[in-house]
Amino acid sequence: MNKIKTIISICLFSILLISCTKTLNHKTKVTDIREKEIIVLSKTPSQKSINAITINISGTIKGKSEISLMLGNKKYLTNELTNNFSFNWNPEWYADTAKIIYNPINVKNGNVTIRYEFEGI
Repeated sequence: MNKIKTIISICLFSILLISCTKTLNHKTKVTDIREKEIIVLSKTPSQKSINAITINISGTIKGKSEISLMLGNKKYLTNELTNNFSFNWNPEWYADTAKIIYNPINVKNGNVTIRYEFEGI
């Protein structure tokens, strides 16, 4: 009987965990990781007021680079990219677009994928 309760508990916990995971429906990549790139993310046309954005950046870099989420002309969030990486940014956000600047420092090869979702009221 205890095994059945344990199995049911694990199943319920797994369902809860999956339901709380945010699906990031939009995806883009850094085109040439050896070159500086400005990437503009945009909300979908059907979205009204935006109050947050979720951004996942992942990939692999042989060398070192930097990626920044800009707020106006200033760096708002910045991470260094090296080796294998995956991280999330989840700031409050009240604009329909977001600008990301990818800046290679000493990159030989690799890839950078950006998944994102604007969240509305």
